[in-house]
Amino acid sequence: MNKSNLRYFALPLALIALLIVLDVFCLNPPPPLSAGKICPFQARSLQGQIYDEKIFDGHLTLVCLWVAGDTASAKFLADLSAWQQEEDSSLQLVGLVGDIKDDAPAARISQARELTQNLPPTFPQLLVNDSLAPFLTAIKTAPTCVFVDAEGQVTGQPVAGFELELIKKEARRLSSADPFQDKMKNYLQSQLLR
Repeated sequence: MNKSNLRYFALPLALIALLIVLDVFCLNPPPPLSAGKICPFQARSLQGQIYDEKIFDGHLTLVCLWVAGDTASAKFLADLSAWQQEEDSSLQLVGLVGDIKDDAPAARISQARELTQNLPPTFPQLLVNDSLAPFLTAIKTAPTCVFVDAEGQVTGQPVAGFELELIKKEARRLSSADPFQDKMKNYLQSQLLR
């Protein structure tokens, strides 16, 4: 290769090298949402009740992070609730209103209340706060649904988007899972995702 050909390749090669350096040393992707215990938290619902991590005790729970700014989320929550009632599922549903903090103005909270007014009281909608930050930092899109087992451990595969069929499939898989096998899978995932 002579010098004239080298100059045509120098700039693209330098750009590729720069991208590799940035990718390896500078761009740190967020940690994946992995199996692990939900951090202790205390959150207020849209109706004013206080909930903490004990809400998961004894239940397989589907936690759905959604945003009040997206009106399609209200239909999605209604579809989740209807599915739970149709199947007479023991799966517990909990919503997290991702774009309204618990200290938001009353008008914002009222907006979310209106969107969820037809949901049953057994499907509480919690307002986010700093105690939920460790859990929320791993979630990048809304809606995202995450399964939490009876001991407060994140389990199974999270489902991003309005993917009701995927949620149903994962819920059925987790409901029929062998508890020992499930614990071993979660342990292995937590060790591999360190």
